[in-house]
Formats: sequence, structure tokens, C-alpha cells
Amino acid sequence: MNALSILHSLLLMGGNPAPGQPAPNPIMSFLPFIVIILIIYFMMIRPQKKRQQEREKLISGVQKGDKIVTVGGLHGTVQSTKEKTVIVKIADNVKVEIERVAIASVLTGGKDETPEVLPVEEKK
Repeated sequence: MNALSILHSLLLMGGNPAPGQPAPNPIMSFLPFIVIILIIYFMMIRPQKKRQQEREKLISGVQKGDKIVTVGGLHGTVQSTKEKTVIVKIADNVKVEIERVAIASVLTGGKDETPEVLPVEEKK
């Protein structure tokens, strides 16, 4: 049963009582809306809050020597950190200062995990 059919059946639960029947409890008429709000909370809002907390933890935990990727796609190594910015080395003698919120991901957490770079052979 998909979510649309569940929503439809919940909305049809409230209605006019048959003649001679007692009026339904007003709380029961709001039950479908309460269920919808709970579904939205547990399927959308709560997971988003978890992802936001993980991202904030990742950004605040960046330290010198971490290899990072920015939201613009630049790869670099953190040289120093400040309160809201970090200095990132992206090439020899090229350092840039970026905002912490511009960090998309942290690749490694130390200098001992640097990948091995092989020289390119020239064709003659």
C-alpha cells in the first residue's frame, strides 16, 4: 500500500455520523492530520537534522594535515585553521583561505595516508 492510498483512507475516516449514531470524538477527526505530521517528521525532518549535525561535526573537526575537497571541487591539504576559515594548500606555493562551510568532504586525516604519485613516462 503506498503513501497516497494511506493518506486517502485516513482522510475518509472522518465524516458525518449516520442518523441515530453518536457524534465522533473531535480528536479522532484530527487523527489523520496528526499521523501525516508524524510521517513527515520521521521521513523528512529528522534525517535532515541528523545529516546537518554530522556535517557540522565534520567541519568543526577539520585540523592541520587533513586532505579536503571544497564545494567548488578543489582538492587540498589544510595548512592551518581559524575560527571560521581554513588555509588550504592546493599546489606548490599556492595557499588559499576558504570558509569552513565551503568544505564538502574530508578525504584523510593525516600525512601518513598520502597517495603515491608515479611519474609520467614521456613518449619519444
